[in-house]
Amino acid sequence: MLVTMNLYNLRVGTLSSNSGLEYNKLSTAVQTISGEATSSMTQGVMFHPEVRESQRSRRHSGTVLCHGNISPCHVEALDKIGQRFFVHVADSEMEYRATSINTVYHSSPRDPKMSTFRLQDPLLPVGSLIFLTGANGYIATHVVDQLLTFGYAVRGSVRSKSGSAWMTSLYETRHPKSRLELVEVPDITKPGCYDALLSGVSAIIHTAAIDPLSDDPSTFQKSIDANLIVMEAAKKANTAGEKIKRVVITSSSWAVTWPEPGVEKDLSVKSFNDVAVKQYHDPNTPKMMMPVVSYVAAKLESERECWKWVEKNPDTGFALNAIMPSTCMGEVLAPKNQEYPSTAGFVRSLYDGTRPELIAWLQPQWFVSVKDAARLHIAAAVLKGVDGERIFGWAERYTWPGVYKVLEDEMGETPKGSAEDKGEDKSIPPMERSTELLELLGRDGWEGFEKSVRENIRSWHPRN
Repeated sequence: MLVTMNLYNLRVGTLSSNSGLEYNKLSTAVQTISGEATSSMTQGVMFHPEVRESQRSRRHSGTVLCHGNISPCHVEALDKIGQRFFVHVADSEMEYRATSINTVYHSSPRDPKMSTFRLQDPLLPVGSLIFLTGANGYIATHVVDQLLTFGYAVRGSVRSKSGSAWMTSLYETRHPKSRLELVEVPDITKPGCYDALLSGVSAIIHTAAIDPLSDDPSTFQKSIDANLIVMEAAKKANTAGEKIKRVVITSSSWAVTWPEPGVEKDLSVKSFNDVAVKQYHDPNTPKMMMPVVSYVAAKLESERECWKWVEKNPDTGFALNAIMPSTCMGEVLAPKNQEYPSTAGFVRSLYDGTRPELIAWLQPQWFVSVKDAARLHIAAAVLKGVDGERIFGWAERYTWPGVYKVLEDEMGETPKGSAEDKGEDKSIPPMERSTELLELLGRDGWEGFEKSVRENIRSWHPRN
């Protein structure tokens, strides 16, 4: 069985057979993930000499030889002490954290099905069917991935099944025994477009959106209509005997507030970006700003109209939750089919030197790993006690010069784009609840900014 280990931020000089790594814990980890409990594994792990002999270079790679019935492992390492490393077996993965040169301990499972972690008494039992709109989007593909990892079945809507055929092979490879069904919804603003698709569904996660940054004046109302059509569909399905328990909608950090570098402001679950709505209706708003203003105002009002709808329809049988992800970065699951997906495309643009006017316009704000954004959607859909909540996906502050620096370090060359230092986002979001929800999914904190940027750009520029 092949075990791949990516050791980020471990000093390669310690990777020797007589180093202080706690071999028994690492061996137990590999046994847990592989299902092969060999007594010889407790003898430890030997690292191939080419790893130890390459200490002078910034980035290292080599082979790990494991005792027992585990075949050679591939290693990639950086010369810093700190963050995390991963153990991969086939398509599953567990995450471990290195807190110092000589201490390794289990952090949290990335694939609960392949570890000892299981959701504890969720509202929706494992195996329940989740309906996901816009399933081929950046966040949505990770929602699919995480749902299948946790053992849920997914019915995902896309505008074109033929245009999204790549999803079938992607998830068959990542989750061979999982249940994913794709259905076609060409027009998400058409009343009744979901009515025939909700049989057996236990929750709806609505990530689909009207074309973002469009200058079409009808986009604003269409966005609101698209959200309310989901609400009406869920109500109609439950009236007909279905048992949909949750509806989760994807909102945005911009629906909460505009990023304003250097401005301190305490945010709450009641914060809405009403400034954007005023700008949308103001005829004096510069034309070049209108696509962004329209998008933000539409996101805000689409969410707010859903809350109003719930107040008017209290007996629908389901609870509404909204996720407000900040700037999402991280792995792109299908880079050949998702060339510049959402905010992940910003990172690629900075590295490739494309869309300089966009990068120049962007403000520093908060970041969230796309994987954590997906996990929050899942928590809002399947966990008990998450009812009527606005959930913030804001992991840590970032700046575009900070992204530039990580790209330069990761790729070993200067990015073609440029990033102006505009200061730092000083807003303070309410994060306790979001952190709690991640812990209930088996996580030990948030995915880091640097790791996510590295995964982001490596999606299109993989290591040789």
